[in-house]
Amino acid sequence: MEEQRVRGAVLVSACHTDLGNPEEKESGYYTGDWQWERIKANADWIVQFGSTDDPYIPQKEMDYVHEV
Repeated sequence: MEEQRVRGAVLVSACHTDLGNPEEKESGYYTGDWQWERIKANADWIVQFGSTDDPYIPQKEMDYVHEV
């Protein structure tokens, strides 16, 4: 969504860091800064779902994505 326009997006257990996971770090998704303003500008709407007891994504990760 930094480079592509979309009608909308549904984020589920969204995170913005590799969470210290070596495989996620290797993926390269988390090497640069996320362009939040471009992401928001390229979507008519964004909703996010998450769970306070998600075993993989801590609540603070989901909160950060929601607050940006």
